Amino acid sequence: LLVLALAVVLIGTLYPLAYEAVTGGEKMSVGAPYFNKSFVPLAVVLAGALAVAPIARWKRTPLKLFGQAGVAFAIALGLGVLLPLALTGTIKLGALVAVAAGTWIAAVLVVDLRHRRSALTRAYLGMVLAHFGFAVSMVGIGVTSQFSHELDVKLAVGDSAELNGVTYRFSDLRQVQGPNYVAEQGVFVTDGGTTLRAEKRRYAASGQVMTEAGIAPGFTRDLYVALGEPLPDGAWGVRINDKPLVRWVWLGALLMAAGGVLAVLDPRYRRLGRRAGGCGPGTRPPVYAIGLRRGSGHRATSDFVSRVRLFTPLAGFAALAVVLYLGFSLRDPHLLPSALLDQPFPAFELPVLGSTGRRAMQTDLQGEVRLVNVWATWCPTCLAEHDQLKRIRQTGVSVVGINYKDDSAEAIAWLARHGDPYAFSVVDADGDLGVDLGVYGAPETFLLDAEGVIRYKHVGAVDETIWRNEIAPAIEAIQ
Repeated sequence: LLVLALAVVLIGTLYPLAYEAVTGGEKMSVGAPYFNKSFVPLAVVLAGALAVAPIARWKRTPLKLFGQAGVAFAIALGLGVLLPLALTGTIKLGALVAVAAGTWIAAVLVVDLRHRRSALTRAYLGMVLAHFGFAVSMVGIGVTSQFSHELDVKLAVGDSAELNGVTYRFSDLRQVQGPNYVAEQGVFVTDGGTTLRAEKRRYAASGQVMTEAGIAPGFTRDLYVALGEPLPDGAWGVRINDKPLVRWVWLGALLMAAGGVLAVLDPRYRRLGRRAGGCGPGTRPPVYAIGLRRGSGHRATSDFVSRVRLFTPLAGFAALAVVLYLGFSLRDPHLLPSALLDQPFPAFELPVLGSTGRRAMQTDLQGEVRLVNVWATWCPTCLAEHDQLKRIRQTGVSVVGINYKDDSAEAIAWLARHGDPYAFSVVDADGDLGVDLGVYGAPETFLLDAEGVIRYKHVGAVDETIWRNEIAPAIEAIQ
């Protein structure tokens, strides 16, 4: 099961690269639907195996252990209902399965520990710790994926917003000086007295603007607040997230790693290494040990090699973690290039907003240079850039909108209230076109040439500076 799960992840990761190589540069992406349909069922089956495996004695398992495992399953199923209900007030199937499976694994481990308490080796305790870590991660993933909450809202200093029973007050806005940046810092205080400081940083060397979220960590949930874009009336676009048990995901991973290290330190492995390196009197060493049995020096070397071999996977994992950390830390996270740059705009056929029966297609974007803007009424930053889009249209550049995961009636009223800069907007209610475009969120803007090929992408609000320094020169270059 572990090998199959690894294969699923490996295929999902490498298949787009192989597809690009075979097709001569054509790009594709593998996303959440693939992993949800392939990896999640394997994880559930693996959880069931982990719940039963510790008590298995290979044809010598007492029947009472299976009875106790059945009782543990009944208790776990009850907790699968009660824990999400206590944390969120609702029940969802995915969270129920994850919590029940994780609790079942933990309960069976407790039962097995009681029966083995007189013979607890390091290898066995490492197994218990690793299996318990898997259970903790599974509960965390199930709960946070099903019960996370998100709110995009417009707030000025002194305003408040409520999400999942917590009220956030925008108490102060100040300018702070960092070691190599200047930031606008928003201070948010919850009704429980927790303070979160979110920053919009501008780095002097590169001129890049980055968002630093304010985080209130907790054992049962994490709260996040991030500043979006400043709005014309002095307010700000603010994104608030509430993620229950998200830290359990990483806690479980740490427990699994610690379990592996503890198992490796079991002295029985060292004794096996010594047997391979030098056998007792009157015994013949195995073939693979003949070259290692001459003298204590050879035995010491063999023991050292065995220890190095045991810790090689851990060292490899640590090296990979360092490389990934350096790779992510050296790359500017706000430089988000599209995989579709210099590729044709994805094929689609969607209804046109406010036009009964009319549908637009990929070919409707061809014939002239134009901008395609992803927007929504729930997006405060979209309102911040709206006037700039109207000014861009006045220059003669055609702008097409993608109304992203929005309510069509509210979108029509929003355009009537604020003005419509779009030649037309297509309705992407389910976000399928956004997935094909690799959209991170609204707003995003794409520049297309006359053949409908994507030449430029901007994530975030388009303001006068972005228009003058980036988009306008790009349009001039392709015309």
